[in-house]
Amino acid sequence: MSQQPVRLSVDFGTSNTVAALGYPDGRVRTLLFDGSPTLPSAVFLDPSGGLLVGRDAEHTARTAPDRYEPNPKRRIDERTVLLGGTELAVTDLIAAVLLRVATEARRVAGGGLSSVTLTHPAAWAHTRRQILVEAAERAGIPPTTLVPEPSAAADTFLAVSGGTVPAGSGVVVYDLGAGTFDASVVRRGPNGFEVVAAEGLSQGGGLDIDAAIVGYLGAMGAGHDGAAWTRLLNPTTSEERRANRLLWEDVRQAKELLSRADHTHIHVPMVGVDVPLSRAQFEHLARPILDATINATRAALNGARVAPGDVAGIFLVGGGSRIPLVATLLQQALGRPPTITEQPELVVAEGGLRAAGGPVESVAVPPPVSSPPAFAPPVSPPPAASVPFPVSTPPVQPMSAPAQPSYQPMASLPVQPPVPSQAGPQVPATPQRPERPRRTRLIAIVAAVVLVVAIGAVALVTYLRNGQTVDMNRSVLADGQHSITLTGIKVTSNRLRVNLRYVNRDSEPWGLVCPSAAEDLQSSYLKVEGRAVFPVETWCTKNAAGGKPVPLAANDSGDSYAIFPVVPAKGTPFSLYWYGSKVDGLTL
Repeated sequence: MSQQPVRLSVDFGTSNTVAALGYPDGRVRTLLFDGSPTLPSAVFLDPSGGLLVGRDAEHTARTAPDRYEPNPKRRIDERTVLLGGTELAVTDLIAAVLLRVATEARRVAGGGLSSVTLTHPAAWAHTRRQILVEAAERAGIPPTTLVPEPSAAADTFLAVSGGTVPAGSGVVVYDLGAGTFDASVVRRGPNGFEVVAAEGLSQGGGLDIDAAIVGYLGAMGAGHDGAAWTRLLNPTTSEERRANRLLWEDVRQAKELLSRADHTHIHVPMVGVDVPLSRAQFEHLARPILDATINATRAALNGARVAPGDVAGIFLVGGGSRIPLVATLLQQALGRPPTITEQPELVVAEGGLRAAGGPVESVAVPPPVSSPPAFAPPVSPPPAASVPFPVSTPPVQPMSAPAQPSYQPMASLPVQPPVPSQAGPQVPATPQRPERPRRTRLIAIVAAVVLVVAIGAVALVTYLRNGQTVDMNRSVLADGQHSITLTGIKVTSNRLRVNLRYVNRDSEPWGLVCPSAAEDLQSSYLKVEGRAVFPVETWCTKNAAGGKPVPLAANDSGDSYAIFPVVPAKGTPFSLYWYGSKVDGLTL
């Protein structure tokens, strides 16, 4: 074993923690835990008061699930966590994981650590970063640097791509982890990579895909024993907690298997059934969640004011990016294939070693907030048509499009009030031309008639547009035994409602899933005159606001809808983007 001081980089994840060692000769070695490059971030409170970490925690949790916390990172905003009736600080749980990493690193290195780098999500503010630092200090490893995860990932991309990222160019980092999703655009500067724009989803990780699968299992197996299924999802005894944990472990393993195989079965404990799950069915379950990640990726590009073709590459990070559908959707949406590594779980930890020589973020003082720089500021703002998704990060320059549509529904057009017939215009008396008053009265009468006709026309148009339904019968999606059809569009005052029909011709249920209300209202939109208009209400927000599975039974159909706060002018073409599918050339 080498006695030379080495550097340590730690990627503390929601489900797993990864670490890498950097040696003075430039070698990078992934740290192994029980023969695996990933250490479960799980923590178990031993009855003696000690904390077990990793696979030791997972194994021991089978005897006392109430003393087990599988995802401390998800609890970082909570001050304490209750394990086995004992309150523990979240900082202590994180410190226990980092202590296990540091102990193993020192054992392998054969001595001390010259420096330590901790990576963190780009969206983490000062408070969360400070908790990470305090946990490291309690573990006896005060960090030398903190590095945003996308910057670390970009350094790994630079290494695997052969250095094909010139200065000033950027990389898109698509990070699908267990607990969260982050899409970032990072630019290569003179001192390393810096985050230009980032978009994140708190409910867009692998655990949310697991939840969609569990919902599907409930739709398939709850009928066998509804009471047992309820106890399985809401355990109150140790036996039920063990069964619940076994269910989620089997679901995760089935998800990983379907990245390599086409079909598997999942056993549902307590209910006692084996539910088949194909890759096609799994992709239908995951599709709404993955579509939301694609939307966030495009929003990050919009925030950086760059087109997909202007970045040096798209880099997949995190275990969830192994899902084959991820690369397919990214290529369809952005027009270029992403870069996939053999082990996407390791790239952040390894990149942290390379990025440690770059910009160092101070934790004691929060960094100043400023508008993200563009890679190459355009001479004029990009056209509105290139910004189809909402951008949470303010753009460098305001869009030239107005906040409201430049057109108005005809029913809301202002109408001049009629001129009182008894008054008429003010005309000075002119004895030399007695015919002037008669001509003035005639003009007033004609004006009144025109106004009456105009008012009547506006009222007629309003009547026709209010409640009018336009039949469409346009295909939105045709995927094997599943199809979605735009059946019609209904206009009511200044709102437009699109009606859709879902048809499942398969012998198995179609595992549809509603995302959370906030994500659902950004998953579909209308594109009118180059502007994206998002709905104010959808079937999901009305009927499944919390986000839940809504499977469609075999050989059955169901209706959905979305209501948009805009009515395109008659004859104006517009498009509907529905969860990643597109219908062009629509008109009223």
